[in-house]
Amino acid sequence: MRIRTVDYRLAIQHVVRNRLIELGCGKYTSSDIEKSLDRLAGLGHHVELGAFRVLAETKDQKIASMAAAFLLKLDADLVVDQCLLLMHQPKVSDVAKMQILRYLTATGLDVSELMSPTYFQDANKLAEESLQHLLDELQLKPSILGNVLEDFAAVLPEMQFAYIQDLVMTADPRVVPLLEALARGDDEVLASEAVRGLGALATPVALGALRGLGDTVQEPFLLKLVEREARRLTFKGVQAQPLPQNKLGAVFQVLVTGLDGKGCRLVWVARFMKGQRGRLMAVSFLLSLDEGIKDCYGSVDLSRKECGTMLTALQDKYPAVAGDLAYASDLVRDALQRNRQGGNLLPPQWAFWRQVFEPFPMTPKTYEFSSEGEAVDEEMPEVAEVLTMEELAEWYEEDALVYDAAEEILQVNQRFRTVKGKKRAAEDILSRFTAALFAPRLGEIVRRLDFTVEFLRRRGKTAGARTLKEISRALSAGQPPEESAFLRNLLTLSVRVAEHNLRAGFDLRRHPDGQE
Repeated sequence: MRIRTVDYRLAIQHVVRNRLIELGCGKYTSSDIEKSLDRLAGLGHHVELGAFRVLAETKDQKIASMAAAFLLKLDADLVVDQCLLLMHQPKVSDVAKMQILRYLTATGLDVSELMSPTYFQDANKLAEESLQHLLDELQLKPSILGNVLEDFAAVLPEMQFAYIQDLVMTADPRVVPLLEALARGDDEVLASEAVRGLGALATPVALGALRGLGDTVQEPFLLKLVEREARRLTFKGVQAQPLPQNKLGAVFQVLVTGLDGKGCRLVWVARFMKGQRGRLMAVSFLLSLDEGIKDCYGSVDLSRKECGTMLTALQDKYPAVAGDLAYASDLVRDALQRNRQGGNLLPPQWAFWRQVFEPFPMTPKTYEFSSEGEAVDEEMPEVAEVLTMEELAEWYEEDALVYDAAEEILQVNQRFRTVKGKKRAAEDILSRFTAALFAPRLGEIVRRLDFTVEFLRRRGKTAGARTLKEISRALSAGQPPEESAFLRNLLTLSVRVAEHNLRAGFDLRRHPDGQE
């Protein structure tokens, strides 16, 4: 007797399709939508079919965006190929194809070839409708500006300039908040175009935005441009009207993680939004001791419970300290100084999310380390023990030189027969590569140590902090890297990781992006 298996694919497709349409058409909070999408993703196999069906049928932007948001919850391997097929189907609407491109971009694919008008029925109309939809959303909820700027940051650099020009060509005063934020950006070309765009809009809010920029812009060329465009509007008889600002209330929570092996950390800040019935804004800042602020992203209109869940997830994943906005702002200001010194552009969305640090002035300033909190009478851990602390668990070096050292050490076993000979040869290799790896980066290593000293003190681990401080002082006083027990141990740990990878067939020197 043949047993027939039940095919649930059509039923699953139907359920997912209908719910996505319902979410796209209804009035739901971002939290409700997120929970619903998570529940749909948890239904099991074939849920992606419902989203594909929606994208193949709909001409509604909100519904299409809901389907794309749902696909981001799923395994990309199940989704990307089908999305590419949909891009080649003439019956799929331009609106749906644009949302497919947004999905593909979010997964890290280069979609530049798919931006061709040949994939769309009316690319100009689509661009106009998309822009009007964005302005409608911004007018209804100005607090989404940060997320809009995050999307802008993901646009190909060569398209960002054209994007600003499109905003100006609308002659719609609703573009002023977006242009004002872009005018605060680090990219001088984009900022200048945004300023000129504000000058082309003879409206009170445009002049108000220019006046606000005049009080904060420091770059001489841009400041002159701001003043010129403001004068032009004043001569036209325009009266300035300041842009409405988001007002933030009490701090809900602040979290600062420790530094990882690449010198990066997260700063997370959540604050209540005034007049929003207890809703919150939560923002994450990714800081690099070398490059400065690498990224920032956030959410608005969150509940206490949602922020609490975010906080718990971060605390479970990283060693962290909580509760000090002044400390967090000082770290971010130090990162701003690194952006300036290294010529690294800030992400465009920084202009919006920076407000979470008010009233602290978010201007570049090097961090000032304190010597307070040293427990002189407390027994310090040995240097070898320090790298076993959870705060330094991710401290290992990923560098081609480490793989060179690992390869030479692996060959030692073949070239030497005695244990003594092998040990001496390995020690010589470690000394040579410790000097080669750390000497050019000694200032960076000392800064990482000093920041970790501060971090350990705030976590109450003063003995470990003293050990690291002694290591830092010795290196600052001129101790050669190869004579530092800490740096030799750090290299040894890194070499062990590299040896494991080499045995497994992975070599960073051949795969510098970390992909096999």
